[in-house]
Amino acid sequence: MSQDLEVPACAEIVLEGEIAPEADLVDEGPFGEFTGYYGLRTRSPEVRLTAVTYRNRPIFQGTLEGGPPSESTTLRSIGHSAGTWAKLGRMNLPGVREIYITDMSCANFMVIVSMEKQFYFGHARQVMEAVWANIHIAKWVIVVNDDIDVFDRRQVEWALATRVQPHRDVWITPQNQPGSNLDPAIHPDDRNYPNIRTSRIAIDATYDYKGYEFPPLAKPSEEETARVMARWREYGLD
Repeated sequence: MSQDLEVPACAEIVLEGEIAPEADLVDEGPFGEFTGYYGLRTRSPEVRLTAVTYRNRPIFQGTLEGGPPSESTTLRSIGHSAGTWAKLGRMNLPGVREIYITDMSCANFMVIVSMEKQFYFGHARQVMEAVWANIHIAKWVIVVNDDIDVFDRRQVEWALATRVQPHRDVWITPQNQPGSNLDPAIHPDDRNYPNIRTSRIAIDATYDYKGYEFPPLAKPSEEETARVMARWREYGLD
């Protein structure tokens, strides 16, 4: 191995190589990707290996990529959601309660945000724009009130069904947004880096600033629910 480099004690496998400034571009891929599809064939600089170092019986850590749900989307959904939360926090946007980048959107393409309060008209749209500003690959952003659990698809679907008027609450951009060259929904002619072009959609699934008051929710009171739950076993229910 190179005398200028040391192998970290915790490393399993270390590959050393060089990419020359004048390195030729060689074909790479296509590979099976996190979307569940094969990506495009690309061209990348050639790496010339100079050394391979590994411990006895090394462990190669990786994930089996493919369509969700998978171990890959589980890991990335958690990490991407936390990272987006941190980015929006640094923008000092008020009112945000939860953020979830869904596993079934390949842990990339759909972001659901709940807001504990909207302080002014257009607040939800600012949150949508903030998500897009920080996640170039996100195509869908759905904003809900804080009575909706962003991790429960049934509750999100209910909010979409009862709080959205498409002509009023759906925002679709032109095809002038950045995207991912691994997105199979983008035409191959529009997937060439760095000129990747896509469109995006945002949905305001809240009941705020719609120009009228929503009717009261038809559900039992907390007191009634507590009484039923206290006697649940008496009803012969598990």
